[in-house]
Amino acid sequence: MAIGINNNSPSMQIYMQRRDKLSTEKQTLSDQNEIKNALAGDDAAIVEDESPAALLQRFASATDEMSAAMSQFRSRRDYDKKMGASAETSFDQVLDEDVFPKADQLVKIMKGQQGANIENMLRHARSLFPDESDLVLVLRETLRRRELDEVVRKRLKKLLSQVEKEADPKRLKAGINVALKARLFGKTLSMSPAIMRESYRSFLESEDHEIEVYQDWVTTYGIERRSIVVNFMEDAILSDIDSADPSCSHVEFSYLLGRVGQIKMIRSCDALFIKNVLSDQAVREVNHDEGSWLFFMFGILRGPQDINELLTLTVGDYLRFVKRAEQAQFLQSVYTNCKKLPCEAFISLEERNNLLMYFETLINKALHNENIERRNAADAPISKEHE
Repeated sequence: MAIGINNNSPSMQIYMQRRDKLSTEKQTLSDQNEIKNALAGDDAAIVEDESPAALLQRFASATDEMSAAMSQFRSRRDYDKKMGASAETSFDQVLDEDVFPKADQLVKIMKGQQGANIENMLRHARSLFPDESDLVLVLRETLRRRELDEVVRKRLKKLLSQVEKEADPKRLKAGINVALKARLFGKTLSMSPAIMRESYRSFLESEDHEIEVYQDWVTTYGIERRSIVVNFMEDAILSDIDSADPSCSHVEFSYLLGRVGQIKMIRSCDALFIKNVLSDQAVREVNHDEGSWLFFMFGILRGPQDINELLTLTVGDYLRFVKRAEQAQFLQSVYTNCKKLPCEAFISLEERNNLLMYFETLINKALHNENIERRNAADAPISKEHE
């Protein structure tokens, strides 16, 4: 027989107390994970101090950087209020740090004789704001926020119309839509927000394989920042999608999110491969440099024509001069870690199969030479006795 339990019963109260406690614990764990992800992306850096003190220090640093970014935003909004602009009309999306004096200078030019000619206006405006997104935002906000005489207003409108006409629509919209995200991540990564914005624009147009895209980001931003850069690109796409005037169609965004998903999978392979390789004593004794093995991984995923050349670039002449037994052990360790990489990470399944077959050939050859060395070592005392 079922027992009815209402919300005021002791059993229900105990249940709700336990549920609230579990919910609180779950939220606390989630917050801790978010802090760790903000510091190091979805995949933590391999050679990194994960002690509580180190995590606290990195979190404090990230907090200071974000606070500095928000302080800049508040300064810009204070300027907006002085100019009589609403909270929704700000220069936050303009990545040029000297936006205010440059905007004032642009207005002065529009008031003078130079502002009468469209070519002169374009030249002066682009010299002040080379990036088309920054320039368009400055012109739009200047028209919205200032009390301008009719002549200057007409000139600014004409200039804005010409800039929008000549700009690439996708680059223009993308630059506007991801500027805030680029500024925040730029502070965290100690990188130029303008460079991050440009990386996003390039990604929108890129036809390179995801392996090459990820490698290019590593080259641009550094090995230690590679994980969070992927987070930036994903967040930038989502910001672009949610904007009032997205840079791409829904179909294009779906394709881009798919590409980011593939890059995240490669990033996970990166974390797994580097962790396993650098924890292998046979490998560490030869080369313990994370960057060398990261670019080795890029090479094997792309399907290099010459594995020997790739190995030489990574470990030098080690394989030429070491004992055959140590050579076989080293090759077996690298082979095992390559085999753990999923098929989807490679450019093609054929490339993966060719890679593994080639390593198996190298290992078999090394084992064969090891056996010859052992036989020669065993025969040496016998030869001396006969002498």
